[in-house]
Amino acid sequence: MFNECQMKTDACQNDKDAIAVMNRGRCGRIEFPEIEEQEDEYGVKELFPGDDLQLECHATGFPEPDIKWYKGTQQVGEGNELFLTVNEGDTGEYICEVVNCMKSKISKRLAMVFVNELPTTPPAATSSPSPTPGLENIVAAKQDIARPRSTCAVFGDPHFLTYDQTAFSYMGTCDNVLAMDCELGRWFVYGRMRPCGKTGGSCLETVTAYVDYEVLELQRGWLVNQNGKKIVPKNHKNEKMVIEGQYNNFTLLFDGAILTLSAVLNRVESNGQFEEDKLVIHWDGYVSVQIQTPQNTKTCGMCGNNDGKPDNDMRMRRRGMTEDPVAFWK
Repeated sequence: MFNECQMKTDACQNDKDAIAVMNRGRCGRIEFPEIEEQEDEYGVKELFPGDDLQLECHATGFPEPDIKWYKGTQQVGEGNELFLTVNEGDTGEYICEVVNCMKSKISKRLAMVFVNELPTTPPAATSSPSPTPGLENIVAAKQDIARPRSTCAVFGDPHFLTYDQTAFSYMGTCDNVLAMDCELGRWFVYGRMRPCGKTGGSCLETVTAYVDYEVLELQRGWLVNQNGKKIVPKNHKNEKMVIEGQYNNFTLLFDGAILTLSAVLNRVESNGQFEEDKLVIHWDGYVSVQIQTPQNTKTCGMCGNNDGKPDNDMRMRRRGMTEDPVAFWK
C-alpha cells in the first residue's frame, strides 16, 4: 500500500548522498505523536438541535501526524478542529485520534455530547368559537408539557457530572445507585460498573431503572431486559415502544444512536393543559448514560442531591463533606 508519510521517513533515514541532498533540512528525528494538553479538558456538552459543536485537538511529532475525529467508532472529521451543527443523532462520545506514518496511533476522549430535545412550548392562545349545539361532550386534545429537568451524566471510564455540575471520576467495580428519589422513594437508577480498558478503569455495563415497582434493565447493544424477557428497540428505529406495567409504564425510543427510556412520575392539569414530571434516561448502548429527573425532586446517589448547590454534592452518610469519590461512596 502506498504510504507517502512512511516513504518520507525512509528517505530521511537513508544514507545515500542523493537522498540526503534532496531531503537536506527537512529530516528531523523521528518522534512518536503526542496530543497537546488543552485548557478545555474532557467534559460534558449539552446542546439542542441546530446548535454548533466545536472541538479542538493539537498534536506534535515527526513526520507531522494526521488527526482524525470519531464519534464512538464512526469517523466524523479530520484536522485540528471539528465543527458540526448538531441534531439528535449526534449524541455520543467524541474522540481525537492522532496517527503518525500509519504506525504509531494515540487517541484522547475530548467530550461527551448530549443533544437534548427542544423545550416544549405551549401553543399560542386562540379565541374559541361558541360551542356547537349537541357537541358539548367533545373535549379538544391538549398537548402535554414536560416540566424542567436536571441532568446527571456518567461516561467514559468513568467520569461523573452531577445534577449540580460537580465533576469527579470513580473507578469502582460494583453495582452503584446512580440516582434515587430520596423524598418518596418511587424511583432509583442502578449502574453496574465492570473493568474495562488496559488502564485499570471501569465502565458502565448496564443501567437499571426502578419506577413504582416496575423494572427495566438497559444493556449494551441497546438491548432491554424486562424480568428475563429480551426487548430489541433497535429493530424499531424511531418507533415509540410502550412497555406496560401493573403500576406504571415505560416508553422506549431508539433513534439509531441513543436509546431513551422515560416514565411519567406525575401529571397535573394546569391552565387547561397537562404538565408532566418525568424520569428520562438516555443510554448510548455502550458506556455512557444521561439521567434526567424533575428539578424539584431531592435526590441521592452518585449523581448528587439536585439542590442547585455544587459544593455539597459529595456528602458522606455520617461524616460530613469530602472531595474523595471513594470516601463519598463508602
